[in-house]
This record gives sequence, structure tokens and C-alpha cells, in this order.
Amino acid sequence: MAAEMVIQHGPALEAPELAAVHRLQGSIGDLVGLVMPVTVFTSDEPAGGIIVRIAAGQSAAADGARRPSVRPAPTSAAQGYTLCIVPDHTEIIGNSPAGLFHGLQTLHQIALLCGAEWPCLEVADAPDFPVRGLSYDVSRGRVPTLATLKLLVDRLALLKINQLQLYVEHTFAFRFNPNIGCGCAPLTADEIRELDAYCALHHIDLVPSLASFGHMGFILALPEYRHLAEVEASKSWAEMTWTDRMRGLTLDATSAESRELLTRMYAEFLPLFSAPYANVCCDETYDLGRGKTKELVARQGLGELYLEHLRFLAQLCRQHGKQPMFWGDVIKKHPALIEQIPADAIVLNWDYAPEGDYESTALFRRAGLTTFVCPGTSSWNRILNDINAAELNIRRHAAAGLKYGAAGLLNTDWGDEGHVNQLASSWHPMALGAALAWNVSGPGAAEFDRAFGRLFLGDDSGAVVALLRGVARVSDLPRSWPEFCRPLTVTVPEELLSSAKLTRWRELSGEAAEVLHARPRTGAGSDTDLDELELSCRLNALVAERFELSRALAARAGVWDRALAERLTQFAGACEQFMPAYEAAWLARHKRARLDEITAVFRRLAEEARFATQHGRGA
Repeated sequence: MAAEMVIQHGPALEAPELAAVHRLQGSIGDLVGLVMPVTVFTSDEPAGGIIVRIAAGQSAAADGARRPSVRPAPTSAAQGYTLCIVPDHTEIIGNSPAGLFHGLQTLHQIALLCGAEWPCLEVADAPDFPVRGLSYDVSRGRVPTLATLKLLVDRLALLKINQLQLYVEHTFAFRFNPNIGCGCAPLTADEIRELDAYCALHHIDLVPSLASFGHMGFILALPEYRHLAEVEASKSWAEMTWTDRMRGLTLDATSAESRELLTRMYAEFLPLFSAPYANVCCDETYDLGRGKTKELVARQGLGELYLEHLRFLAQLCRQHGKQPMFWGDVIKKHPALIEQIPADAIVLNWDYAPEGDYESTALFRRAGLTTFVCPGTSSWNRILNDINAAELNIRRHAAAGLKYGAAGLLNTDWGDEGHVNQLASSWHPMALGAALAWNVSGPGAAEFDRAFGRLFLGDDSGAVVALLRGVARVSDLPRSWPEFCRPLTVTVPEELLSSAKLTRWRELSGEAAEVLHARPRTGAGSDTDLDELELSCRLNALVAERFELSRALAARAGVWDRALAERLTQFAGACEQFMPAYEAAWLARHKRARLDEITAVFRRLAEEARFATQHGRGA
């Protein structure tokens, strides 16, 4: 069988659409062995949009392409499109190049989900949120390789995401001071430029996101900048715990040297990005008003000082042709000052709890401020994402955003305390965020899980996602990874995590690992995702085992227990055996820096388990 793609367009057609057509062409060829050449021509009489037509037979008539059988999407939305699939041809009409691009992504999803048998349908589609984004943490441990970042862009484009932010605290190689980013394999200017161009080919804005007030711990712990902290560091970065690092240090916003430092950072970082935005962050300024600005804050007020710094950063952004964005958590504690936020600033309103503060979006919208709602993937401080909590958070933010007229939904994926969690664990909430940012009213959980399982994991049964949901339910201890890292003698209280639930956590994680191990590997990109999820479930079972052992040690009260000693020995061996597999998974997608800090935890716990065994024998 053969078919042909015909593209009819005016002079506005851009490279991303042609690239998307060729990606679809390649996927169809891989899926069904269909030979499908592409014909492109310019029409002097546009039929109301940009057309891609796939027709059966050896040649698709140009006249047929000039007279589409469907009309453009009945919406004025620039990103809208109409898709029609009938027995003898398929046609997409985009309201704009972006609309055509998104229509091609829908057709690409249909091809991946349905193979050679596409359902007959007609869809008139446009997004609920003009901006649909992801903020991805590249600062708390893992620094992705460029190949991984391009994979992320490929996946996000398929999901119709059109903005990507890489959250940077210090993981960029600044030329003016190489000490910033030293030892963490930072992203380079060349990598940013190449990724920016790659994003542009996928209708994605790559937006600079740079910690500029709070969360500046690495930089403010450097000897040359230590004096610029609101409360100066008492330890070096190497001596800080992961919790200390995650909390970070707050910049002294009143210092002329602080402003000079930020000016130099912005001058080097922002011009690398072609997007018209810049996220200045300014969230969680924990130390503000507690150190060098304490007296000033007592006189002037904390909110006023915060706003003064935000205005300075906004002006820096404008000097580089960027519209400022910032996280809204600090300023919403000072509602009387919201009217004074710079009018061009975009507020990123986040709250990650399922029962979080969703109505606060109305505070910013009533002030006439462009606002994005910002849910999270529940990735931080745990081995596997809590996809159940993430789903509630994403759905509620999306509903509030639509209700109050938010301009965007920016999903967030964080790696607090070492970024132990794997990328594959975040695909589900990332994809859900994309789906609901496009269409807030759907799909439902069951429908989404089926589609996600087929599209990302090659699973038609729904069993894999159901298992992951089950594991998330029993392993929902909010800080399971930091608790795992504590000395083996430290226990989790029964009232926080019951023994019955803990046993189920270990058993279900092990069951999920076995199911994932048995899934066929096809040589496609989903193989790495299955491997990462299997590894994560194995580690999740190991976490539960560590908590059970700690309770058993506490209950032993110095009495020798041969069964416990054997279990401790097995745990020590499991920790040591796990390390090479974890290292391989990390290095498959990320640079090496900070990996050794993760494996050191397993090494230490193995030593503690063996010590406990020997100590018990001598008791």
C-alpha cells in the first residue's frame, strides 16, 4: 500500500511543521510499513488555514488538497486546528502554523495508539490554556545530558506542551566566574543554544529560569560571595546536608554587590534564549528579614523589600528584551501589595498539596496580572512519584486556572534532596498536566491511564499504571527518601506509617518490579522507561525493608536474633548490588556529577547493617 502527504500553505509555513510532518511520516513507516512521500506546494488562495492531507493511492491530487473537505476549526484561537479522518483520506487544517503543528501531534498520537487502523472522526480542537509548560529541575542533583533534554522536548511536543523551563540555581557554566557550577557538570552556553534551537523546531519556548533571591545556597556558600547572603553560611556546600542545600540561602537584596552579581549573571545567561520571557524565581526566601535586613524590614515591611527586589529584576529582564515571571508564594502572603507588582510580570501561582490553595489565583487575576497555575508531579523526596496526589493537584489547579482566566498551566518537576527519582517516574503526571492544560474537562483517570500506558509503556492492559498507582498509595510517606538516608537505627513512627501498610509497601513494590521486568523490551524508547520504573520499584521495596529493619532493631532491645541478623546481611548485600544498576540508569540520561552522593547512602547503610549484625552477635 502507498499514500502521499500533501501540504498546502501560504508563505507563513515554518520549519517546525515540516519537521513534524516528516516525524509523522517516519512513525507511520515504522508502525505499518507504509511508503508515504511528502509533496509541498504554495497556494495563492488559502482555504482558511494551512492544510496537510494524507490520501490513499499512489498520488494525492493537488486539486483535492486545494479544496479541503473540512473547514478550519470554528475558533479564533491561533493554536486551533481541525482534523478529519475518513476512509480514503486524512486532513488537518491549522488556523496557524502552530495550529497545524498541534494537529499533527494529535494525528501522531493516533498513529502510535492505533497502528494501521485509524478511527474515522472529525475533531475541531483548540487549547484551554495558551501556554502549557513544564519546569524541570536541573539543580538539585541530576544534570541531564543534551540528548536527554532533546528526548524531553520530543515527548513534550507530542503532548502539545509549548514552554519548557530548566530550573537553574548554579548549574550553568558562567564564564565570568567558573566557580559557579564547579563540580556539578553544569550546562554550557553551547548546550543551551543548541537546545533552544531544537525547542524552536518543536514550537516550544525554552525559557530561562534562574534563582535570583532565595535558593542561592551554592553560590552564596562560595568564599567570594558568602558576604552577600542575608544570613551567611555556617558551613561549606560540601558540609551541608541535602535539606540545607534544598532550603538554600537568601540573597541580601539591599547590597549593591548583590545587584552587580545578578546583573552579570543575567547578562551572560538570558541572551542565550530566544523566548521573550525570563523566570526570576524569587520563591521561598526563607531568611529574608532575619539577618542583614532585619532592621530595615522592621521599619519598611518584608513585602515592600521583596517588591523592591522584584522591580529591580523585572527591569533587568526588560533590558534583555524579556518579560519577567516569578513564583507567587511570597507575595501572596502580602495581599495588600499585589496591586503594586510590576504590570508586565507573570505570576506563577504554585501549591503542590492535593488540598492546596487553588483560589489564590483569583487574587492575582483581580489585580489584572497575567497568571499561570503551577501544579507539581509529586516527584520530590521520594523514589516513585505519588501520581495519585499529583493527579488531584493538577486537576484542581487546571480547574481554578480556567475559572479565573489564567493564561497558562506550568507543571513542575522537582528533585529535592539529591534528585534520586528517575525521569520515567514523572512521565505520567507530566503527560496528565499536558492533557489537562489542553482540555481541562478531560480525560478521566481511567481513560488517561489506558492511553498513557499504551503511548508511553506499550501496555494495552492498564496493569502497569494500576500497579504504579497502588504502589503510590501505600508508599505515600512524604519524605521517604530523606528518611531512608537517616541512620539505620532511626525509625519512622507507627502513627505515621503503620506496620501493615509498610509490609504492603514492600510487597507491592516487589510485585511491581517483577511485572515491569517481565514486560517485553522492543528496542524502542520505552525500554529505558520500563528499566527505570523497574529499578525505582526495586528501590522502593528496599526503602520499605530498611524501615522494617529499623523497627525490628528498636524492638530487639539488645537481644540476639538470628533471623534479624540474616535479614540485615541480606539488606546489606541488596544495597551493594543495587548501586551498579542505579549508576548505569543515572548515567544513561544524566551527567555524573552528584551521583556519588547518592551511592554513598547505600554504601553507608550496608556498613551500618553489617555493624548491627556484628554488634548483635556480641551482645
